[in-house]
Amino acid sequence: MENERIVFNAEVYNDAYEAVNDPEVSIVFKDEDGKDYPFTFSRSASAYRLDAGSLPTGTYSYLASTSRGGEKLEERGSITVKPFDLEGANLTADHGLLQAMADATGGRVFYPENAGEINGYLDETASLSPVSYTTEVFDTVLNLKWIFFVILLLLSAEWFLRKRSGNY
Repeated sequence: MENERIVFNAEVYNDAYEAVNDPEVSIVFKDEDGKDYPFTFSRSASAYRLDAGSLPTGTYSYLASTSRGGEKLEERGSITVKPFDLEGANLTADHGLLQAMADATGGRVFYPENAGEINGYLDETASLSPVSYTTEVFDTVLNLKWIFFVILLLLSAEWFLRKRSGNY
């Protein structure tokens, strides 16, 4: 699931089948688009551990590798990270929670056997009556740019005519 952390444990053995943790172990996850996610395992007492966190949903192939005594060791595999469907996680109705929410908000719970009471409840509850809101917007004359330019044009024309006729 996409909300769970991806954790790997690994062990490396020597020729006598004793667990060792001398060599460094790395792993590379490759998604369906070819993007690589490289990680290195952490060493513990005699093993390795990797907490890769969470990856995006999809199918990943991985290649874990190390070299011990000149020999290259590899392990291949694949994992699938599935999407987490929160609504599908708990399919059982929690009537106690529903009742608590109704009590906290001043509501009421109706079960299928008394579904006919819903219309009466809605009619008698005053706070559930329809409400209409209006907003009035007034534009000032200053916001009308075309009036400004008409007045500017008239004043300019008057100035020009007075200047030309000599009555300035």
